[in-house]
Amino acid sequence: MSYDVVMLANNEISTFATADENEFVMLKKAAELISLEYPEHALLEVWNSSIHNLRRRIEAFSIDIFLSSISSLSGRKTYKKDGDSLSERWAGIDDEVLINGAVQAGVLNKKAGKALEMINWMRNHASPAHDSDECVTKEDVFGLVAILKVNLFDCQLPDPAHSPVTLIEPIKLNSLTADQIELFKEQINAFSNKDIRTIFGYAVDVICSGKNPEYSNVLELFQTIWDKATDEQKSDMGMKIYKFNFDPSLDKSLDSGASERLYDILLKVKGIKFIPEITRAAIFRKLAKNLARAKDTAYGWALENSASLGLKQVGIGVPSSAFTEVYQEILCVWCGNYWGRSEAYSILNEFIFSVSAKQKVSIAKLFMSNERVRSELHQGKPNYYALSLLSDIRKDLTNESQKSEIDVIMDNIRRMAQ
Repeated sequence: MSYDVVMLANNEISTFATADENEFVMLKKAAELISLEYPEHALLEVWNSSIHNLRRRIEAFSIDIFLSSISSLSGRKTYKKDGDSLSERWAGIDDEVLINGAVQAGVLNKKAGKALEMINWMRNHASPAHDSDECVTKEDVFGLVAILKVNLFDCQLPDPAHSPVTLIEPIKLNSLTADQIELFKEQINAFSNKDIRTIFGYAVDVICSGKNPEYSNVLELFQTIWDKATDEQKSDMGMKIYKFNFDPSLDKSLDSGASERLYDILLKVKGIKFIPEITRAAIFRKLAKNLARAKDTAYGWALENSASLGLKQVGIGVPSSAFTEVYQEILCVWCGNYWGRSEAYSILNEFIFSVSAKQKVSIAKLFMSNERVRSELHQGKPNYYALSLLSDIRKDLTNESQKSEIDVIMDNIRRMAQ
């Protein structure tokens, strides 16, 4: 009997450190099947034992975090918390979802995840139940068992005391005190990247659900979580808004307000730029229409100021597809009318002077090409404000060719007031 078989034999199974009694029985059966030259059947027992161990690990860690990690995955993902047995509780979750979710939640390392994916493929394509030229061999079983022993069975069961799990129960049960909020912020700042990924996914799911007191507590902590998250994680959050807008049936919250809550929190953390461009463009167009409505309202300077503040709040990341619609309204309120202008120009200053030189030139060209922008430039004050803005843009440029373009535009504007 080779060493690999001995590792599965009765006197060595005890070295699978975290295997419970049920898993020991399955591993013993796998060893017996290997000895009888039934590697395909042995692999199924290894699979059953590994999946049993993985499910126990997740329950020891945090079902809430696991369910958060699988929320965006496709497939069956219903965990029955009131199930009497392990298999009953997990009957509604696909194996692929279990493996991928465990990896994302940090309960399973990637090597063990890939090994389980390989076994899952083999049992579906190379098992005795399937006609295939790619049969399972003893060597396949030995190799996969060696990987799983080191990367699954020999790994300690999760200790929730040193993970984001310690935050979840207090967040779920009661409104946090000011002292708790500060303590949790310190704890979040000390989290590893893996823990931040975990708590970020959980926080986004809570925002989507809107369930209190969790939701109110997460709002207090989210800026700290956001500051530690990666751009990829932030983009995943922005993608949720796109998905909810594209298919409202995906919103399972009681009030169907997940998209609105996600948008509000992204406004708060200045994260609108992480929303996909097609959805972001619709947001900017709506805000531009608000600004246009204010501009076209008699005695509407207060409305212009209010609409400008709404536009400023989403930031300067105007999608190219909405560029003209947004900037024509910015320039219209910037230049004002016969009587003067509101404070909108100062509110929207960063939309002109915090963008690239190329964008500045594109903005300036609207004074030549856009009829709405040009409509009041024959009057003294709008003409003056336009020339003043163009002069300031010119001062910000270093490229002489770009400066020459601005000079041509300014000459054209001067002639409009003559």
